Amino acid sequence: MIYLKDIINESKPKTAIITFPYKGQTVVIGPDNYQQCGIKIINWLYNNEYNFKFKSVFTNNGNFYTLNDVESKNDPSRYTKLENSDKYFLNRSGDFKSKFRTLKNMLVDFGINAEEIKLKGINENELDNKIKKPSEFMDNIRTPKQNPFGGVKNSSAICILGESGVGKSYRVEKTLENAGHEFEYIMPSSFMTNLLVQYKAGQGYVLNTLGKAILEANENPDKLYTIVFDECHKYINLINDEILQALSKKRNNGVRFISLDIETDQFFEELPIKNGRRIISDNLGFILASSKEEIVRENPDLKNRVDYITLTEGDREDNVDFAIDFLLSKIEKEKTNEGFSF
Repeated sequence: MIYLKDIINESKPKTAIITFPYKGQTVVIGPDNYQQCGIKIINWLYNNEYNFKFKSVFTNNGNFYTLNDVESKNDPSRYTKLENSDKYFLNRSGDFKSKFRTLKNMLVDFGINAEEIKLKGINENELDNKIKKPSEFMDNIRTPKQNPFGGVKNSSAICILGESGVGKSYRVEKTLENAGHEFEYIMPSSFMTNLLVQYKAGQGYVLNTLGKAILEANENPDKLYTIVFDECHKYINLINDEILQALSKKRNNGVRFISLDIETDQFFEELPIKNGRRIISDNLGFILASSKEEIVRENPDLKNRVDYITLTEGDREDNVDFAIDFLLSKIEKEKTNEGFSF
């Protein structure tokens, strides 16, 4: 996968002019750099009483941040003060094309005709002149990787079953370390109400570990990322609700996607869309683990979406083989590994 921001020539500062009609006049934003143009659009919308709950990605569920809010954040520099106000908004990161798409949607929400929003400086017609020739950027292209736990054609996430003490977590951790995977453990919690995002009092919705990992994997296609759901039986309903369609390439014509609503979709605007669904990258895979075999096996939603592996005390003694091939060899049903690339 080649990213626009990786192949556009960044040697010169780029400026833009954004225009659109409003109440019989033409509003002109710029000329200015892309960052400032985005800030000016936010200020213009605020001054014209736009309801930011439509795009709360810039705010705290529609409410702007205070100075105290900003100073309590890990990275206060990500917040920008509104003009003539003591309020702040989150200045999103990302390439300008993605940002402008979000800002344009906000203007359309406000009532501006999409066809009358004009951007000079970078648009579909000008991209051809800004993109380097293949010979100029081929050396910098990151080779996409495919994760064997659901990202390879006809593969699925694996579900490792076995009683407590047989070494499920230890084997998974050592296997992923040896294979060079970036990985995150999702642990059961009594406070867990969602997997992708979580609502926090005073902050609104924020990304959870899983949501952050999905975006990071999308940004780094040359790395392998694996999410491990430990003791998955304790939150199996959340898995079914939010990422069931992301577990296997053997369904939906090989397309894996996550289930989002209006509130959560705004966090994943960098993911590609196909038929209205946010698609996850092939370098991301999933491993489920549980000591409650009967609960997991009897769950109808997981059937045909995961490949089962059962570990026993004997496998715990075999502690020298921490290769992915070992795990794949333990899959219960017949499976061809032809074409797998680790």
